[in-house]
Amino acid sequence: GLPRMDEQTGRTIFMPPYWFPVDDKPVVLFLDELNRARPEVLQTIMDLALNRKLAGRNLPEGSRLISAVNDGEEYQLTDLDPALVSRFNIYTFQPSVAEWLMWAAENKLDSRVIEFIRATPKFLDSDGTTSTFDRGLQKTPDRRAWKKVADCISGINNLEPVHKKMLAGIVGAAATQAFVSFLGTSRLLSGKDILLEFQKHKDALKKHNAPAAFFVVGNMVETAPEIVRRMGDEGHIVGNHTYHHPDMSKIAAQEDFEQELESLAALYRETTGRELSHYYRPPQGKYSVENLKQADALGYRTVFWSLAYVDWYQDNQPTPEAAYAKLLPRIHNGAIVLLHSTSRTNAEILDDLLTRWEDMGFTFASLDDLPR
Repeated sequence: GLPRMDEQTGRTIFMPPYWFPVDDKPVVLFLDELNRARPEVLQTIMDLALNRKLAGRNLPEGSRLISAVNDGEEYQLTDLDPALVSRFNIYTFQPSVAEWLMWAAENKLDSRVIEFIRATPKFLDSDGTTSTFDRGLQKTPDRRAWKKVADCISGINNLEPVHKKMLAGIVGAAATQAFVSFLGTSRLLSGKDILLEFQKHKDALKKHNAPAAFFVVGNMVETAPEIVRRMGDEGHIVGNHTYHHPDMSKIAAQEDFEQELESLAALYRETTGRELSHYYRPPQGKYSVENLKQADALGYRTVFWSLAYVDWYQDNQPTPEAAYAKLLPRIHNGAIVLLHSTSRTNAEILDDLLTRWEDMGFTFASLDDLPR
């Protein structure tokens, strides 16, 4: 605070800052970027940490100090006195890629950025390049930069050269080139795409009296709500594939695991007026033993598969012949077959595939018919 003269004593005292507590109620002081503070400020922090005093005034009993520091050679940092450091308990927080993707989806970042980071997570915090240009001006991607990219391209369907130059100034040339190349080779499904494929699936399933289980994610419910409603209307199971499609094996905390499943269940309930079935399929089939216990604690039955093939790349779809070569010889009694409903090949062959399986003596049943 600013110095002033005490009129009664004639001595200099310091006026407390506007935020300094005067009601004797304990407070939490959060000191951000502590290791970028000037030495004279750090001396004041030492008095706070050691004596719980600021300019001679005591913090209320029970008050706490919390500080955040930057870590990394890219920052201009002040070395902290070991005596000050010893007054703090130190914890390192490093949000994972999966957690960033969850945050990005919750904050509705542009889906192209989300899908790019999901496909190439190495670009979230680095582009893997090194440079001898040592003036702190070499642009490389970081989490804040990708948020800026999402804001810049929002509402722009086709990126022009001027946009690419702009992005290079945000995440660097290497990351921009990788991002633009990804957009050129990957096509995000729209609600219209999902509608077209579902109509073909629906007709084939009804013709062969084949009950299906559709495992949906948040993006599908949000972009194609009428299709998701029709899945239930047609009598099929609609299962939980998580809201954001993260690697669930990297999620250890029960509350984080529950958030992924229950946020999707709430969205489905709000969209359809129905309750989502308690079947859960882990994204990419990745799981831990703890995940199985977490799902069970929430009342979910974890579902895997015994027959699948690579059918999910939208711009590299297998030919019908290649699909038959994988699916016909490997069918077996009790098979749980995983077919991505967004696959154009699957939509094209499903009627004939079910016919061929019937000719081999197989019939179709619901997940509800599985033994418990």
